[in-house]
Amino acid sequence: MAPAAPFPRRLLLSLLLGVLVVAVVAAADVESSAGGGGGRRHSPRRTRYSRVFSFGDSLTDTGNAAILPATAGGPFTRPPYGMTFYHHPTGRASDGRLVIDFLVKALGLPEPTPYLAGKTAADFRRGVNFAVGGATALDPAFLKSRGMTSSVPVSLSNETRWFQDVLQLLGASAHEKHTIAASSIFYFGEIGFNDYSFALSAGNGTVDVAASLVPDIIAVIRSAVTAVIAAGARTVVVAGMIPIGCEPEMLALFPGGAGNYYDPASGCITRFNDLAELHNRFGSSPLAACCGSGGEPYNFNVNFTGFCATPGSTVCADGPSSSVSWDGIHYTEATNKLVARAILTRPGQLEWDLSQVSMHGTWKAWLHLGSSRRLSPSRAELAEADGAVPLVVVESAGGGRHPPLPRYSRMFSFGDSLTDSGNAAILPVTAGGPFTRPPYGMTFFHHPAGRASDGRLVIDFLVEALGLPEPTPYLAGKAAAEFRRGANFAVGGATALDPAFLKSRGITSFVPVSLGNETRWFEDVLHLLAGASAHQKRMIAASSVFYFGEIGFNDYSFALSAGNGTVDAAASLVPEIIAVIRSAVAAVIAAGARTVVVAGMIPIGCEPEMLALFPGGAGDYYDPASGCIARFNRLAELHNRELQRALHELRRAHPGAAAAINDLRTRDESIIVIVSLLIWVDVDLAGFGSSPLAACCGSGGEPYNFNVNFTGFCATPGSTVCADGPSSSVSWDGIHYTEATNKLVARFGSSPLAACCGSGGEPYNFNVNFTGFCATPGSTVCADGPSSSVSWDGIHYTEATNKLVARAILTRPTLAEPVTTGSISMTPFSPHLVAAAAALLGLLATAVAGGGTGAYTRVFSFGDSLTDTGNALHLPSTGGGGGPASRPPYGETFFRRPTGRASDGRLAVDFIVEALRLRHPAPYLAAGGETAAEFRHGVNFAVGGSTALPPEFYEGRGLKPFVPVSLANQTAWFYKVLQILGSSDHGRRKIMASSLFIVGEIGVNDYLVSLVGNLTVGEVETSVVPHIVAAIRSTVNEVIAAGATTVVVPGMIPLGCEPQLLALYQGGGGVAGDDYDPESGCMTRLNGLAEHHNRELSRAVAELRGAHPGASVVVAYADLYRAVADIVASPGRHGFGGAPLAACCGAGAGAYNFDMAAFCGAAGSTACADPSAYVSWDGVHFTEAANRHIACAVLEAGGGAPPAVATPLATWSAAAEAGRSRIGCS
Repeated sequence: MAPAAPFPRRLLLSLLLGVLVVAVVAAADVESSAGGGGGRRHSPRRTRYSRVFSFGDSLTDTGNAAILPATAGGPFTRPPYGMTFYHHPTGRASDGRLVIDFLVKALGLPEPTPYLAGKTAADFRRGVNFAVGGATALDPAFLKSRGMTSSVPVSLSNETRWFQDVLQLLGASAHEKHTIAASSIFYFGEIGFNDYSFALSAGNGTVDVAASLVPDIIAVIRSAVTAVIAAGARTVVVAGMIPIGCEPEMLALFPGGAGNYYDPASGCITRFNDLAELHNRFGSSPLAACCGSGGEPYNFNVNFTGFCATPGSTVCADGPSSSVSWDGIHYTEATNKLVARAILTRPGQLEWDLSQVSMHGTWKAWLHLGSSRRLSPSRAELAEADGAVPLVVVESAGGGRHPPLPRYSRMFSFGDSLTDSGNAAILPVTAGGPFTRPPYGMTFFHHPAGRASDGRLVIDFLVEALGLPEPTPYLAGKAAAEFRRGANFAVGGATALDPAFLKSRGITSFVPVSLGNETRWFEDVLHLLAGASAHQKRMIAASSVFYFGEIGFNDYSFALSAGNGTVDAAASLVPEIIAVIRSAVAAVIAAGARTVVVAGMIPIGCEPEMLALFPGGAGDYYDPASGCIARFNRLAELHNRELQRALHELRRAHPGAAAAINDLRTRDESIIVIVSLLIWVDVDLAGFGSSPLAACCGSGGEPYNFNVNFTGFCATPGSTVCADGPSSSVSWDGIHYTEATNKLVARFGSSPLAACCGSGGEPYNFNVNFTGFCATPGSTVCADGPSSSVSWDGIHYTEATNKLVARAILTRPTLAEPVTTGSISMTPFSPHLVAAAAALLGLLATAVAGGGTGAYTRVFSFGDSLTDTGNALHLPSTGGGGGPASRPPYGETFFRRPTGRASDGRLAVDFIVEALRLRHPAPYLAAGGETAAEFRHGVNFAVGGSTALPPEFYEGRGLKPFVPVSLANQTAWFYKVLQILGSSDHGRRKIMASSLFIVGEIGVNDYLVSLVGNLTVGEVETSVVPHIVAAIRSTVNEVIAAGATTVVVPGMIPLGCEPQLLALYQGGGGVAGDDYDPESGCMTRLNGLAEHHNRELSRAVAELRGAHPGASVVVAYADLYRAVADIVASPGRHGFGGAPLAACCGAGAGAYNFDMAAFCGAAGSTACADPSAYVSWDGVHFTEAANRHIACAVLEAGGGAPPAVATPLATWSAAAEAGRSRIGCS
């Protein structure tokens, strides 16, 4: 059985206007299509609508509440409201423009006059905004009868009556009124939030009373819409409910709650969001085909009856542009365009050698969503490139212009139906297939064009953006003249592997074409174009772009079908498929190719076809975040990892690739770029910061920056605006959205993941038996056009999706962090392309999710001051906030203030969570409470001064530890947090399985206590080390028993290289004697102690791994010793200065700059001018620069080739590899 809610809140919180729904569309289109004779295409006329009439509350109000006596003089009439765009308050409850402002701008309409600001017909002729901040859907009297008090005496019925009054002013006759309404667009912004808010307050957070209002609120909205239609309205847009549980106001007003009170993925209040979903009553269909007749949930028939373009299929009602999948197998044009933009902007940073001037730039192209004609940069845009490296002109770092780079002359492309622009329509075995009949091609070509989409494919957008001609489908050409402008060898249904090979494995393919055939066709074409001249062939290849579209999906699909959904047979094909792709890429390079783009695998488990063909499964069969089939997506992840590795090897075989484009005539290197077709959309996509649930403007502090008693509200004394500006925040003041949010939401449509074309109905519009497939009798195209759908037919993407992906990738380089090695950049696989496209096209998703790689959702960390991000500040024994780390210059490098971290900036754990794109874990003692909300994003239990062994161990030996906290205490705190986060054993184990555990470094303080207590190194090795290793092992065992699947155990640092110990034992004798390593200057006996610790710890980790065979649990040892020792031995090679054993901050002078009496932060101490040149910050702890290297060592733990498919080790290996790239590990 498929999951009940395949559209997760994490990805589809519909941040604003939940769903924008075209409620009514004129029976006859207002815009005539006449005048387009001769096949000419015209841009939409700006005169389609004359004005906007809008209704709603503060999310839409542009000035009424500032005039209404009950609300005049409110916060939104004072700065900083309006700061972003208007630079002064305008009555809008935002830092700038609202959604309505962006909508009227996009439609080329005048700003509507706030109703209360006008009086005469002249005031209202250009449109009217009736929305009032604080308005309710229901009349105040009705609410009062239910025991609720509204603060504003305006309801939706008042606004509707105002509209009737204005219409009376504007039109003298019934005909004139009707004409005015017909030429206007009506926008009903979100309305009802205030009703629910008052009801929730009256019910102390229970939803029963609020839920009882839903039928009444919906009835009022329906009545208002009916009224404007009766008046003559032809186009009405109705906004759905926002995610109530994600509002900072609600989160602050109604904290706490046990069990599943908070959505673990987003941090929002689950029951409040359920209320919003009940209100909306619209089904989002991210995994459904647009075109088909399969019905719910995927609009795809498992027996392929009713396939798109066959009898009974229909196109999704809201158009392909709202769908990811077109027909359950292929993507809509809209998706294709998004992918094209990814390809154009994700190759990563390439180094260019231009006349011995070294510079860096991004391989970049321009794609204008506002124009379907001009896709290459204008001169003005080139002039504004500001150091970017476009494909035509190179801008030097100083702004000087180098000679133009040679343009590409053509494109050669390879692949399957995601790239095929006409070959399958000619190949006898596939000719006459559904894609040769309407409604395929409806969006752009207006007729079938041999493409498996409602419009253009990724390849179409790529050649358009690069200013190249469309390549000729290979089977459509014969002579050299037909291929001079490029050739497309891709064939729908093609496999990577030869059919004969597949047959030998018991797998049947349906199309007798493989990547090997396509490569041979390329060789034939090259011979046609150049004859026998090897030089001419190389010149042609060198001036061409080679695009290898996704290939291999059909192989895996056939293997999965042969194995009844088991992945073993499919996984066994991965090495063979990768070898074939590598061979094909190597062949075109050998022919002279200089620029090769290779696409990764799509998320197989998100394809409507696969979801419909392989339903059910228990346990974790479906990914809880996306609704996709998890094991199929892990197969795709494996493919992409291996593909990246193979192409990296090719890149190494062509070391000059970075400079290749500079001179195509003389160089013999190639640029190889791998991009995935999978886009991870998160908070970075929207351009938002790391605290999407916090208000930008206010004074409430963490976590929501909103005071429940409304003191310190935005624009009142004491409130401030977020430091990184409103554009990084979702919420402006805890109730209203920022301009950035409003702008993003205004761009998107509804039903993003249902097929536009098909006859499958809700929620996916795709029949599993393929009856009613798009372009077959009975299928229809979505009523509001493909541009509102992601999926075209349940398999392919709409043009709108393709276009948006292309734009997102061209303009949002942070859309997906690349796994970069050299000049090969691979967008990491994510199982959420479906949700990504939906977020872009339908509902502003993931802005609340807080990002993430998808591998882990949080970090739990244990340790001492090398990991502590604030706990020691709250420990009474450390002075409850005293200690050096609470004073400057600690924190000066990154945070610009002390944060409790024992460094000049970030610690290794900070870099690790940033590398994995996770939220920073909360210091346990700083949380201030015991609610799930405080710990949902992870917890740091490490305490500065903590020991691995309990205080009793040392007190019994006459020794005194620095703080009364041991690893056992931290483990106990962890159990307490786990009980808070999960109400059931199953829930707790799910939390554990999706978390990364870092246990250590721990033990340094044990050794310091022991050595200062006059134990010899030998005594410590025999009487202390075994106990420390046992304590670490015990903690690892306990978290695994609780459900942890990924545990990283950092080893001991080189103690003999610590400035503190070097200074303490300086001069010989005692522990160290004169036993210094001649190369590093470190004390060998102390380093020997650390090495002994690490040997014993490594042995324990190996035993723990052995206790969990089959990679069911990852226990990885991280070699911190080597990471630090390498820097000390060769500081210059790692970017450090020549004093690796000296502290940056201190007053000790001498070789080590350490004196405990003048410790860093104390009177008389000073910090060095450049901490990044030092390894040690204060003689005890590391600098931020060194911590980055240590983090890289942690992310290297357990490295090596990941095992096949679904294992925690594969997940860790992929996430760590991507993370190392993000934080600049070498």
